[in-house]
Amino acid sequence: MPKHNVTAPFNWNAGGKVVAYKAGEQYLPPDVAAHAIKNGFVAKPTEATAKQPAAPEKAEPATKA
Repeated sequence: MPKHNVTAPFNWNAGGKVVAYKAGEQYLPPDVAAHAIKNGFVAKPTEATAKQPAAPEKAEPATKA
């Protein structure tokens, strides 16, 4: 679980249990993080993650031997 910078506090309803997330850098479960990013509760991720790979280097074309 990567850390996310929560910029605005929000509540998450997980199976009838409401969890309050405060502002600040913290670990968020993947489903909570997706919700928070989608709704603008966290700063957009700036570094590459497993789901957001870095752009590959320019590959040389294969040559026929």
